[in-house]
Amino acid sequence: MKNKKFFFAFILIGLFSFSLVSCDKIYQWMSQQDWLSIHGDYVDFGNGYIYCNGVIGKIDKYDRENGMHFFHDIVPTQVLNHSQDDNYMVVYQVPDLDDMRIDTVRMSQHEIDSIHCLYQKMLEIRDCYWIIRFKDCKVWGPMDFQTYQRMHDNLKIETDLSDFYENNYVGEKPPKLRPGMKLKDYIIKYHQKYERDTILLKGSQ
Repeated sequence: MKNKKFFFAFILIGLFSFSLVSCDKIYQWMSQQDWLSIHGDYVDFGNGYIYCNGVIGKIDKYDRENGMHFFHDIVPTQVLNHSQDDNYMVVYQVPDLDDMRIDTVRMSQHEIDSIHCLYQKMLEIRDCYWIIRFKDCKVWGPMDFQTYQRMHDNLKIETDLSDFYENNYVGEKPPKLRPGMKLKDYIIKYHQKYERDTILLKGSQ
């Protein structure tokens, strides 16, 4: 898969009406990625929804001249399982500290705070569940399993996650963030290299 490399511009335009996290702006960056998938090399769900490199996203446009895919990140890495029917996608995800980085050069403090809000919520839950409604990209999540079950039943979703398709987490799952513990203190304690790399820590409380 290493020969399948493309350039992407990941444009995170917000949390798309996230019902459980009040964070309204996310960041943008550009990087070179391999096309990877938990169900094959690359998964296209239709209508622009994709799985790529541990992330569920939605393609906004494709620049053929420059080979650039522009898409916003809906569920961050590591996505370990997903399923979908005609109307919804359900996702199981565990956050990856190695990918929790923030481009502080191009972001406002409000955007930085918003990302920290999302990261903190994901780490508090750790085993995160998400629901995406295709028609308007409305997202519920991150949720714990009990909240996910209630939402799944309330929305009358016709598909659910199967253990058969679940991937193993790459590396060691991060410990849960304890109630009252600051994100900055958590990262310094459990991910020492960020004590020197202040990209994520800048602006955190």
